Amino acid sequence: MLGYAIKKLEQGKFYIVPGMDVKLAKIGAKLTPTPLISKITYMVQKRKLGN
Repeated sequence: MLGYAIKKLEQGKFYIVPGMDVKLAKIGAKLTPTPLISKITYMVQKRKLGN
């Protein structure tokens, strides 16, 4: 994965999104209303903290 990032940086890319699942999530985030994105983000972060 690091090789991919370095290769893209050498090509002049500043914003690099590796992996198809991350690319699909990025597209989904653009199409989803902000309040829903906020709720999903809150739930994911809460789960990471174990609360």
